[in-house]
Amino acid sequence: MMLPSRISCFSLPHKQWFIVLVDNIEDIRWNDESFRQLELAADVKDLVVSLVQGHGNEFGSGFDDFVEGKGKGLLFLLSGPPGMGKTLMSESIAERTKRLVYNISTGTLPKNSADLDSELSNVFKNAARWRTIVVLDEADVLMPRRKHGQTDLNSLTSVFLRHLEYFEGILFLTTNRADDFDEAIINRVHMHLVFNTLSATTRKRIWQKLIDINSRRIKVDTDAWTDKVYDILSEFEINGRSIKNILRTASAYARSKPDGQNLLHPRHVIPVVRANMLSSQRPPELQQMVTKPDVPRHCACMHTLPSANGQQPNVQSQGFGAVKENGINGYERPTYEVTMEKLESLY
Repeated sequence: MMLPSRISCFSLPHKQWFIVLVDNIEDIRWNDESFRQLELAADVKDLVVSLVQGHGNEFGSGFDDFVEGKGKGLLFLLSGPPGMGKTLMSESIAERTKRLVYNISTGTLPKNSADLDSELSNVFKNAARWRTIVVLDEADVLMPRRKHGQTDLNSLTSVFLRHLEYFEGILFLTTNRADDFDEAIINRVHMHLVFNTLSATTRKRIWQKLIDINSRRIKVDTDAWTDKVYDILSEFEINGRSIKNILRTASAYARSKPDGQNLLHPRHVIPVVRANMLSSQRPPELQQMVTKPDVPRHCACMHTLPSANGQQPNVQSQGFGAVKENGINGYERPTYEVTMEKLESLY
C-alpha cells in the first residue's frame, strides 16, 4: 500500500498548520529533569501529577456534574509574583506526564467576545482531542472581576466561564494578581497553588541545582562552588528567574575569557550582580517581595524569614535585598551591599 510522503501537522509553538515530510517526524524526547528540579513540596508535586495522569482515563474519579458533559475539566490556578516558577511548574508537569503544552498568551487572544468565543472553541476542542495541557499566562487580564458598566470586559469573562464549564481537558491559569479574578472563575478552580517569596534555603537549592544541571553542558569550576558560596548567594533576595539570568550572563562572561580562565566561577557572578545593583531601572523581578503572614503555604517556595524578634519585617524595596531596619547613626545599609562584601572577600 502506498502512503503519502507528506502529512499535515499542527505546530503548538507557532499555532499554525504545516505540511511536513513523514521522514522528518521523530518521537518526542521527554525531559524529566525539570520536574525533579522543581521547587515544590513533594506531596503537592505527587498530587498534581496524579491528578493530571488520572484525568480522562479509566482511573479518573468518574465524578460528573448534575448536567451531563459539564465540569469534566481539570483546572489549576497558579498565582504569585513573577519569576517564582508558575510557568515552569506547568511545563515540568507536562514533561513528567508526557503531555504536550498548548501555551496561550492573553495578548494574542481576541478582545471581542464573539471572536474570543470562536478562538476558545477551536483551542479547547483541539486541546481535549490531543490531550495537551493548556497554559494561559496572565489569565486575570481576560477574566477580571465583573463590574457594573464594564460591558465589554464582563462579556469576555462570561465567554471564558461558558467554555470552562464544558472543557474536558487540563488547564493551568497563571497570574500575578489572583485577587482580580472574577469569583465565578475562582469557584471553578480545582486547585489553587500560591507561589510567594523564596526563603534563603530555597534560593540556595536553586543556585545549587542550576550549577549542577549546567555543569554537564558548560565548563564549570565545580571545586569553587562550595557550600559557603551558596550560603552567601542565597542571601540575595531575588527570585528563581533572576538567579537563572544571573548565571546565564555570568556563563557568557566566563566564556569570553582566555583558556584557563573560562570556567564558570563565583567571581564571574560578582560583576553581573553588581551591574544589576547599580542599574537605575531594575527589572521588576528583582524587586523585594514580602509575603503576608496569613497566606496559605502550599509550596516549598513560599516560606519567608522573620526578623530577629520573630515579627514580620517592615522593609523597603531595594531590588537585591531589603534595607536594614536599624541603621547606625541614621545610615541604613542595603543588605545586598553586606552580601556583596561577603562574596568579594572570598576572592
